[in-house]
Amino acid sequence: MKIGRIIWIVVILLLLVVGGILLFYPDNLVKDQSSEKAFSHSSLDEQERAIKQAEAFTETLNAEGGFFEQVQMEMKANGYESMRVMGMIYAQDDLRLKILLPGREANEKEQQEVQEIFTEVILQNGMDPNSFEISVSNDGEWK
Repeated sequence: MKIGRIIWIVVILLLLVVGGILLFYPDNLVKDQSSEKAFSHSSLDEQERAIKQAEAFTETLNAEGGFFEQVQMEMKANGYESMRVMGMIYAQDDLRLKILLPGREANEKEQQEVQEIFTEVILQNGMDPNSFEISVSNDGEWK
């Protein structure tokens, strides 16, 4: 197995774990109880269906030849050999990705080029570019 593939699998598994934690332990438990009440009133079937949909969506993104592999190939074709992706998938229409460019300056030109590559792959896969919030950086801090 390629190291790149292993990294992608680890990143996605981490995303699923963190997403699951955020789903069941939202940050606003102390501030706002309404989201907890709404979630607790939904049936187990609805919750299971939502989880299955999220898992299926994540699998399509990570499948061989899927979105993330296509992005990786396009990035390599454009000279971004060592890029990494951090991200969270909150819903099918709310994906937040941070593209890390270690050893490169993430200047405005680089950011725009990476955004264009991602947008091209997003459109090729029939997804809505507005569903993605993409930031480009050369450090690992989530901002």
